[in-house]
Amino acid sequence: MPNQPEINSEIETEINSEIETEINSIEITTEIKTGIHQDTQTECGYEYIAALELDNQSLRNQLFEARIFISNISLSEESFAENEALTHFYTGLPNYKMLKCIFNFISPHISSSGHNSTLTKFQRMMIVFLKLRLNLRMKDLAYRFGVSIATVSRVYKKLLYIMYLRLKHLIHWPDRAALQQTMPNSFHVSFGKSVVVIIDCFEVFIENPGNKLAKAQTWNCFNRKTRELTKSFYRLPAIITKQSAEIEKISRRKRQQWISNISRDDLKECAPIILCQLSRGQRQPPPATHMSVPPVCADQTRPAGHGG
Repeated sequence: MPNQPEINSEIETEINSEIETEINSIEITTEIKTGIHQDTQTECGYEYIAALELDNQSLRNQLFEARIFISNISLSEESFAENEALTHFYTGLPNYKMLKCIFNFISPHISSSGHNSTLTKFQRMMIVFLKLRLNLRMKDLAYRFGVSIATVSRVYKKLLYIMYLRLKHLIHWPDRAALQQTMPNSFHVSFGKSVVVIIDCFEVFIENPGNKLAKAQTWNCFNRKTRELTKSFYRLPAIITKQSAEIEKISRRKRQQWISNISRDDLKECAPIILCQLSRGQRQPPPATHMSVPPVCADQTRPAGHGG
C-alpha cells in the first residue's frame, strides 16, 4: 500500500498537468482571436498605441485649423484682432484698436437678452458696420450670422439708433483754417480758397420695404426704391442730416458756393450758387435774379464732388 507522500506527489503532478493544459488552451484561444502570438503581442501593442497617438495628433491639428478657418469666416472679435486689413475692409476703420474703442463705448447700452440673444454684442455691432460699409442685403447678413432675416433687420435698426445716440457728439465741424489745411489739392485747383466744403446729394438703391408708409417715402419717379442722402466732401467726410443743422451753419458763412442739384428752398439762403444740370435731362429750377450765374455742366462738378 503506497504511503502518504507518494499519494500527495501524484496528486500534485496531476494538478500541475491540468493547469498546464488549461494555460495552453488559453494561449491557443488568444492566438486564434487576435491573430498575434503571445510572444509578439507586447511589441505589437506598443506599435498600435504609437499609431493611435499619431492619429490623435493629426486629428487635433485638423481641428485647430478648422477652428481658425471658422473664426475667420464668422467675423468674430478674434479674427478682427488678428487681421488689421480685415478690420479696414469690413468697417472702414484704420485698425482694430479703434473698432474695439467704439465697441467698448456702446457695449453697455446693448441689451444682452431678447430674441437675438444668440448673437454676441460684437456680432450685432458688426451687422451695422457690414450694412453701412458694404451695403449687404439682409438675407446675406442672415446667412452669415446664422439667424433669420427678421432678427437681422431688428438688430440693425436697434443698433443703428444706439450708435447714432452715442457717437453723434464725436462729429465736429472743423473751422475754416483747418478745412483749408486739409482740403485736397484738386479742390484748390478747381475752386481756390473760397470753398469750404462741397455738398452732394445722391441716391442709394434700397430693398423694397414691407411697410406701406416706408414704400411711399422711398418712391421716386423712376420706379425704384431709393434713399436720398446729403453728404459733405472734405478730407474727413461726414454725413449731414437735416436735424444736424450743419447746412444752415454753412449757408450763413460768407462766400459759399453750392455744388448740387438745388431746390427753391436752397435759393433762400442767398449764397452764390454754381448750377449744375439735373440727371436724366430734367430742367434746373430757375435761380433768383441776384444769384444768376452761368450754369456749369454736371460732368464738371460731379467728379469734384467725389474727390476727383
